[in-house]
Amino acid sequence: MVRPIAIAPDREYSQPGYARLFYYYRPAKLFARYQKKEFLVPQNQLIPLAMDLVKSLTDKSQSLKHWDTYQQDSEQIRDILVCTHANVDLACGRFGYPIYKELRSHYTKNSTQPLRVWRSSHFGGHKFAPTLIDLPQGRYWGHLTSESLDTLINHSDSPETMPSLYRGWAGMGKFAQIVERELWQQEGWSWFNYPKAAKVIKIEPKGIMPYIFQVLRFLPFPQVNLLLDRLAQKATGVWIHLEFSKDNVIKKYEAKVEISGQVNSAPYSGKEIILRPVNQYHVTYLKEISTP
Repeated sequence: MVRPIAIAPDREYSQPGYARLFYYYRPAKLFARYQKKEFLVPQNQLIPLAMDLVKSLTDKSQSLKHWDTYQQDSEQIRDILVCTHANVDLACGRFGYPIYKELRSHYTKNSTQPLRVWRSSHFGGHKFAPTLIDLPQGRYWGHLTSESLDTLINHSDSPETMPSLYRGWAGMGKFAQIVERELWQQEGWSWFNYPKAAKVIKIEPKGIMPYIFQVLRFLPFPQVNLLLDRLAQKATGVWIHLEFSKDNVIKKYEAKVEISGQVNSAPYSGKEIILRPVNQYHVTYLKEISTP
């Protein structure tokens, strides 16, 4: 699945007459950060490049090869996208822009690695504003404050101060993200560097749905994963298998995520605030599985 995000032109990073395209993709089953391809092309070539990119994803063609001369050497650069899209949600503009300005002013010049901070279009989660994506790791953060930025950028404080701001890792589904956050708190900041993967192995609603889930999850079609995710959304309990590589040793965990309650939340801000109940989840079982 491809998820497009628009990035605002930047006077420092951009070149007149040229447009930039980023493509992040999973490099392997177990991974810690996305691989990146970055292209800088004449503006009138942006749409042809995007079309060739989509074509290369759908038919596994080599249509991107003739764009190699435009590819940038930027694997070492950390890119942070801050949502400031006020046209979609007022909160993203009101709260996102100050966070963007502070990151640009205080962190891009003093970071331990090359860092760019961009204003982006909406990528979901209005209610978490101010919110950002930290790439290439692909981690989502929200409800950020000025005081939390140094810990986010430099990991200068304990992870125990950050779980309420951590929206999750793009490399896993909704329920696996909850387990991933729990293990991050146990392992510390080094957890972000461990290659990892997770999948739902069982769901526990009432009725026939668990049986349908067990049959579908063995079908060898990528589209089935979307249906499995929808079935899991309605579950009261979800079992997760998660594995990761630490010091070249594969560790495996089994976990259960259950509903812990509900809170009333507004899906977006505006003139009329409508509160809706939203399920809250927690990990009720987490155990390392011994490897033979």
